Amino acid sequence: MKLYILLAMFLTGCASTVQPVKENLTMPSTYSMLPCEPLPQIQGNTLQAVVNNQIDTIGLYRACKERHQYLIEYVQKIKDLK
Repeated sequence: MKLYILLAMFLTGCASTVQPVKENLTMPSTYSMLPCEPLPQIQGNTLQAVVNNQIDTIGLYRACKERHQYLIEYVQKIKDLK
């Protein structure tokens, strides 16, 4: 009899009634789903034209990265919940 009680205690100890907490996710705005702006072409064949182009490209890249960062985090949270 004691064996059955012990066995029942061990088997019910593995059962869990705690439900996982689901995080409240807010859908990203449609702004974050827009494609990035096209990168500018180099205007001219001087070193200054290349430098200016790189500065413009870096600015566009950073703006695009910031815009899409929330979307990336949203998708990652959905993956983590599965």
